Amino acid sequence: MQKAIKVRLYPNASQRMALEAQFGMVRFVYNKSLAIINHYYKYHKKSLSAYHDVKKLLPVAKNNTRYAFLKNADAQSLQQACINLDKAFKSFFNKKTGYPNFKRKQGYQKSYHPNATVCVTEGKRYGHVKVPKIKTPIKAVIHRNLPDSEQGELSSITLSKTPSGEYYASLLYVMSEELPEPKNTVSLSDIIGVDVGLNHLMITSKNKKYANPKYYVKSLKELRKAQRKLSRCKKGSHNRHKARIIVAKYHEKVRRKREDLLHKISTQLIHENQVVVVETLAVKNMLKNHKLARSISDASWSRFIEMLEYKAIFYGKRVIKVSQWFPSTKLCHVCQYKHPNMTQDIRDWICPDCKTHHDRDINAGINLQQQGVVELRAGGQVVLGSKAEIVELVSDANELTHSRNSDEARSLAR
Repeated sequence: MQKAIKVRLYPNASQRMALEAQFGMVRFVYNKSLAIINHYYKYHKKSLSAYHDVKKLLPVAKNNTRYAFLKNADAQSLQQACINLDKAFKSFFNKKTGYPNFKRKQGYQKSYHPNATVCVTEGKRYGHVKVPKIKTPIKAVIHRNLPDSEQGELSSITLSKTPSGEYYASLLYVMSEELPEPKNTVSLSDIIGVDVGLNHLMITSKNKKYANPKYYVKSLKELRKAQRKLSRCKKGSHNRHKARIIVAKYHEKVRRKREDLLHKISTQLIHENQVVVVETLAVKNMLKNHKLARSISDASWSRFIEMLEYKAIFYGKRVIKVSQWFPSTKLCHVCQYKHPNMTQDIRDWICPDCKTHHDRDINAGINLQQQGVVELRAGGQVVLGSKAEIVELVSDANELTHSRNSDEARSLAR
């Protein structure tokens, strides 16, 4: 099991210059490698591998007087820059991301160091991080207890700098304990369905709604004012640098508020339940709707599901992702009647078959919970509950199998 702890760094003036030089050399290797690959493909119509081909050029470059400054950087951090570029190309060829871009000096910076060390001052929350090629240890705020030698071993440290100029260190530990295994037998009450939305951020099958604070939308007035001031500054001036940092701090403040809320909700759901059922979302396709793109980005559904997944692994729980084609909003969770035209303006409706009044979002959460139970039983897990509840869920699954001719329904019937 691996565990990462992110701590804040407070370098002095000389250490800040050394960090800037380190980030600059890592950025230079990444951009130069990308330029070599682009140039080679343009004139030879062949692709080079950043991992197998370009990384071998690092020792040759260090012996060249033109690139002799690379000797002042940690060698493994430069190699990691080539590895990161190789991962970016693999992600591009797998159609997960776009084509790799050149790194900017004003953007997010990071540097990987597997041979770095960290020490904590006894009785205080301060410590120091020692990085190769930087002479003195960098002061760090250790806000939580670090694993000792018996609990885990420090694997690597990744230094980073935000666009607003703050420095951080991510400490990666390889823990001696193994990951807990999820239970094969769960109670029906320990399974929860979670539907995401815009009016409410999350809605659960247990009739609980989490409000959507819309942090980004609420900060638009201040952001626009700061952005206008930045656009009027002369490029390359000191005032433009200060205005850029102000804009970056506004964006980081919004991000921290959003992530703090998502961490609290995801931790609560994982601790209180054994199984969390969510819907697979095609967020990229949703963002093509320009009327809702800003609100969808502000809600950060993908980040929330990502938090649920890694916390579930850490605590021995399960996260079930239901197919995006499952009509959780349109189905009546009592009789499985499918609404023919469920538009966004319909927030509640009455089933014409069983006359049940449905709240749109809570009904979707209950449908996700039922579908999660069906997938658990299909996978061989035991779901405990009252006989009436289990009979009802099984009958719903059978009715769903006969009513919908899909691969998912056939697999559930098996």
